[in-house]
Amino acid sequence: MKPFTDGDYIKECIVAAVEEICPEKISLFTPISLSHQTVARRIDDISTEISATLDRVSKKFLYFSLALDETTDINDTAQLAIFIRGVDSKMDVTEELLDLVSMKDATTGIDIKEAVINCAEVHQIDLKNLIGITTDGAPSMVGKITELLI
Repeated sequence: MKPFTDGDYIKECIVAAVEEICPEKISLFTPISLSHQTVARRIDDISTEISATLDRVSKKFLYFSLALDETTDINDTAQLAIFIRGVDSKMDVTEELLDLVSMKDATTGIDIKEAVINCAEVHQIDLKNLIGITTDGAPSMVGKITELLI
């Protein structure tokens, strides 16, 4: 919840420390950009790379399961966290947060089902290899009338 404006302050601290510890190396640290735009861009680049890596790894899953957790953020907006755990042909297991989906209007079982299916389509995951779903036990996921069924 902090803005990305701390980078300039951190750079000042690093430069001050380098001036004291090894002043001959100061030229290595002064050109580093830690402006809020640079930090935001680097965070976006890291996020894109992590997402691409997960998409690449998940295409190799022989089988996978999903864990769903419904929560609310600080603005009281419902969020659905979708975790994936899969195993490939070398028996390497990968577990990662696949997506965090904002639930706009309601959090019924049908809405959650649609969010999971849309997430699978976006990440090009074939649901025929889905072997299990774990939920947090929220009534919309395990209710008698509108439960989550994929």
